[in-house]
Amino acid sequence: MPTSGPTRLVFISAAKFSYAEVDLTQPLHLVGPNNVGKTTLINILQLLYIDKESHMSFPGYSWPETKAYYFPDRRSYVLFECQTPQGRQVVGAYGKGPAEAHDIQRFAYTGAFEKTDFLSSTEQGSVPRKVEEVTQTLSLRDYRELEARNLRAALTGIGDSEGLNFGLIPVRDHDGYAKFRDLFKGLIRLRQLDQNALKERLCSTYASEVDALKVNLRDAHAEDFKKMRHYRREITELERHEADIEEALRCDRRQSELRRQLMESWIRLVRANGQCLAALRGKQRSLEQRLRQVDSVLDEAKDRKEDLSEERDTLNQSLGALHEEKKKLTDLVQRFSDFDAKAVRSRVDELVDERAQILFDLKSVDADSPEQIQARRDRVAKQIDELQKRLNTLRDLVGPLLKKRLGEDRLRRFFRILNPRLLALGADGEDVVLDDPDTLIQSMEAQEHRCEDKRWRFPGGHLSLSALPAPEIADYTDPERIREEVEKYQEEYERLDRRLEVAKNVSARKQRAEELEERLAELRSQLNTYEEAVEAEERLQEVTSKLTVRARELESMDEALSDIEAESRQLREEKRRCRARLKSIREDVEEMRERVRVLDSPPSDWSRHLMVAAVARTVRVDRSPVRDPAGSGGFAQNVLDLADRYQNEKDEESRVVQTLDQTLNRIHRGTYDQYKQETRAETLDVLADEKEGLDARRRAAKQLWQKLMTGLGRKISDLLSSLDTMKSVVSRVNRRLRGTSVSDLERLRLQITPFDSVTNLLGRVAEHDAMPLFGETGKYREDLEQLEELFHEHPEIHLTDLFTVGFSVTTVDGSTEKYDGLDNIQSNGTSITIKVLLHLVLINDLLRDDALRLPFYLDEASSLDESNLGGIVRASTDMGFVPVLASPSESTAVRHIYYLQSDGERVYLGPEHRVELRRKDEATTWTQRSSGSGER
Repeated sequence: MPTSGPTRLVFISAAKFSYAEVDLTQPLHLVGPNNVGKTTLINILQLLYIDKESHMSFPGYSWPETKAYYFPDRRSYVLFECQTPQGRQVVGAYGKGPAEAHDIQRFAYTGAFEKTDFLSSTEQGSVPRKVEEVTQTLSLRDYRELEARNLRAALTGIGDSEGLNFGLIPVRDHDGYAKFRDLFKGLIRLRQLDQNALKERLCSTYASEVDALKVNLRDAHAEDFKKMRHYRREITELERHEADIEEALRCDRRQSELRRQLMESWIRLVRANGQCLAALRGKQRSLEQRLRQVDSVLDEAKDRKEDLSEERDTLNQSLGALHEEKKKLTDLVQRFSDFDAKAVRSRVDELVDERAQILFDLKSVDADSPEQIQARRDRVAKQIDELQKRLNTLRDLVGPLLKKRLGEDRLRRFFRILNPRLLALGADGEDVVLDDPDTLIQSMEAQEHRCEDKRWRFPGGHLSLSALPAPEIADYTDPERIREEVEKYQEEYERLDRRLEVAKNVSARKQRAEELEERLAELRSQLNTYEEAVEAEERLQEVTSKLTVRARELESMDEALSDIEAESRQLREEKRRCRARLKSIREDVEEMRERVRVLDSPPSDWSRHLMVAAVARTVRVDRSPVRDPAGSGGFAQNVLDLADRYQNEKDEESRVVQTLDQTLNRIHRGTYDQYKQETRAETLDVLADEKEGLDARRRAAKQLWQKLMTGLGRKISDLLSSLDTMKSVVSRVNRRLRGTSVSDLERLRLQITPFDSVTNLLGRVAEHDAMPLFGETGKYREDLEQLEELFHEHPEIHLTDLFTVGFSVTTVDGSTEKYDGLDNIQSNGTSITIKVLLHLVLINDLLRDDALRLPFYLDEASSLDESNLGGIVRASTDMGFVPVLASPSESTAVRHIYYLQSDGERVYLGPEHRVELRRKDEATTWTQRSSGSGER
């Protein structure tokens, strides 16, 4: 009978693959760089074996993202060709495209996979066919679409499969498929398997054989357990916050006392402050009146002083001006004592005549500079040299040569395009080399056809000759024309030479005229100053007389100002003393006001504390008179002392309030505002009541726990019995593993180790419940208290909470190593081997003894050495599984290897890319089944 199982996996325009075809009948190895699509190929096995999309797992991606990746459009197909009890059948899925959120549709049909059913040949290569064409083609092969329930029934043979029978997962009972599904996903994700997952997998696989998987006190007694937990939570919360509640109530009492004291202190402070302020204001008014009198006298003295100062300043200014004038007049008279005015006037007349003559000579001079004129003359000389040279060598120039051969008209046409200055170059080999003039003429004549209709044509277009100026051919070929140009430039040269000579003399004369102008201005200035010196000698005697009179007036003013200043100093000293006393009073007033202003008056509702306290004793208010400033301490000291006392009491009240708020906040945070009321007073009343009712809650919780304990012993017995069943199951698994060896691992055994602290407690409670007369009352009470704490923290005790799974590994050399769990295994190879073998045994236990082949992905292959990897491959193959390996480099653990390569965008993988490893005479050789890169 053929073995049931998938034979081929095919991708068509799916994920990264334009096409992929992989043989699943034998162990294989996918080799390629990272991110080329190895994991993509194998993870899709879930599409064949798992019925519902919600149970599939693609780490790091959601199912909508996965669908869009695997099935980007309506021509994306993933196919599994399978050997089934009914022969070859294909199970697959196609994408519905972006318009339908990349949903997929599963389907199945009878027969083997044929490439032409899904691909059509075109000039560009093979192209995926439309879904409508594919379904029409496959309609003759019993094509049908599959829902999740149909696929599950067809895989297991249990349920409504609508006539389909794949027989790929022949489970023993109805619950077997769900267990298989979890184990198969776990086999794909071995990396995530830890100790807890292993225990849960064992218990879920053999759940049908145990009496109970858990004891759930919350489900069995929901209301009572809820009440008990509520009481316990309240008791625990109250006990945890009991000290804070007591502190809050103590702070509340202290706050009431402090508020009564503050009301009394505030009354004393307000009265004392009013009396003190009244006395200080009287002193202040008296000092202010005296200050006003002193200010009035000072203002009068100031006015007199200002008037005298202004007069003195005016007098000083007058004296300064007279002294300055005297000095200037004296200097001027002395400077011109030996001056000859007649001789200077005669020299001025001579210079005026000389300057007038020079200006007359300059009227005919050109405005250009000598440098400009000389530059123009040099340019004209250069032009004469060039023309003379052209005339002397005219017979040897290019222009006459070409004019003689081509004629003037043809030459003019050519040199509209060419540079006319070529005509002035020598043809004797210095400027232009003409090895064969005839050839040049022929070449130019051959270009004449390009000139037509006054246009010069060239490849790709033409040029209008009228756009270019016609050259003057005579300038380069006619000797008479050249001689005329030479004569014209010679006349210009002579004219410029004459102007240059004149311009040079003009510059010198202009400079002389300027020098004469400066000298004339200097002499005229001296004559003007001399006339002023004559007048100054007469003014000097008058200024000296005025200086004597002004000096006597200034001395008298200084004496008067000195008397006013002495009087003002006495008045300012008195004013300073008054201001110092006034400042002291104002500072006292300000200090009192500020001290009282910054104080917060007690809220009006605090008066209730005062009225309540007044029943027991009378409030005493200090009515003693305010002390005079001459006494010790001053007027303000009494008020300041009362303010300090009030502030100290207020600070203490604030600290008490802060402590109370912090304490209540801790209580509210810890109880999630359970006791918080609209007002703080109501909250404190509730807390006081809760504290008083704490003992009542303890009694109620105890009664509820005794009620919950009824019948608990039987459930605990069932859970302990299930633990014994799991030990038997593990023994059965060990028998299945006994004949399996991997590399240097000769034998593997699972070991279940109970948690004695928990199982012994549960055992004693169950035993006392069964035979209460034989139990010790005191010991049983302690067990119940421990059990209550256990269920308080964990209302549900699962079978996995009672034991741990260990491993005993015997190697080929006979040594045995024991491990408490998966995390304690140092060897990665041993850990992976245990995970793989255990999953394979558990899956086999779920299936009937049918001929079956089941592929799985060994994602830890790259971390194993060749020996361990080869051992796992052989062991899994013997158990009916097909391991699929994947890594960037080859391995000799399997015979069939597929090489994946990407062209940067898409990947093509066909049967021709499979390589088979064969062994001959202990020498390893590689042979390629088929060659070629395949169709892309």
